[in-house]
Amino acid sequence: MTPEDRRYLTAREAVASERDIGKAVFRVADRNFSEDEARELLEEIYRTNQSENRKSAWMRVIPGVVLFVVFWVVFAATGRLYYLILGGSGLSLAWGIASLLMANGYEVEVDEGED
Repeated sequence: MTPEDRRYLTAREAVASERDIGKAVFRVADRNFSEDEARELLEEIYRTNQSENRKSAWMRVIPGVVLFVVFWVVFAATGRLYYLILGGSGLSLAWGIASLLMANGYEVEVDEGED
């Protein structure tokens, strides 16, 4: 592992454990970082993590939207309400929207479905 990789992992771990970039700067600045370098790296890590979490949240919203559209297409075609599809789309949408609104950049949320 290169020293640059080690610095990155140290900074990423500091962001995840401190949950505050200001506190993490002081923690990381002690380890061969200047304060400006540490703040820049920590903000980059935060933005990257937040972007990854938002992408993951959108992947939770999309199935809910698809199920919702399917529900309305089936309802328009048959005139019948299928509560299972409505419930599934509602739960999927709620979970995805909550994930999207609460996406933070402190650490990357791990999907249980991925290995």
